[in-house]
Amino acid sequence: MFCIMFDVSNSALKRILEVSKRNKKKFFRISIDGGGCQGFSYKFDFDDEISENDKVLEFNDVKILVD
Repeated sequence: MFCIMFDVSNSALKRILEVSKRNKKKFFRISIDGGGCQGFSYKFDFDDEISENDKVLEFNDVKILVD
């Protein structure tokens, strides 16, 4: 089982919703890439598709994908 715990502020949710509407994207995606000497790399993007391995978190009208 996979557990994800984090909180998103109301102002962040509002901003994510504004940008996603402007970019005409449905979802906000958070990706974590393992790195070499520099550790993890975190990426934030907007997307239209849910991948098979994505975890979907819902905060009000915002859907956040974690891959």
